Amino acid sequence: MTEFGELTKISGYSFVAGVLPIKMSHSMADSAINLLREAFPGVPIDIKRVHENRDKAFGNGSGIVLIAESSNGCRVCGSALGKQSVSTESVGESAAKDLIEDMSCGAVVDRYLQDQVIIHCNH
Repeated sequence: MTEFGELTKISGYSFVAGVLPIKMSHSMADSAINLLREAFPGVPIDIKRVHENRDKAFGNGSGIVLIAESSNGCRVCGSALGKQSVSTESVGESAAKDLIEDMSCGAVVDRYLQDQVIIHCNH
């Protein structure tokens, strides 16, 4: 896999847990979508927005994961976790900016997988 191919879709998962309101999940997703639509016009974007129930999550928290998929089967991701001092809009934008940055260099893997692949290339 040396060619990314064409970007076919972007999917994602925006979540909150604990006492945090679902509107925070919507805010992260909406801010990410705004940047992604600007960077990749015409590409379908679907970000699931959820409030995790207590059997899946312990305590309070939030985050977003974005996955860009290509015609060659490549997947490049961007993600961000919420913090008490950071707005939900900024969290969504941070994940989108990571994805956009990794996509702009034409890589077939994202920044978090790259070092893991190199390990296997040496064997």
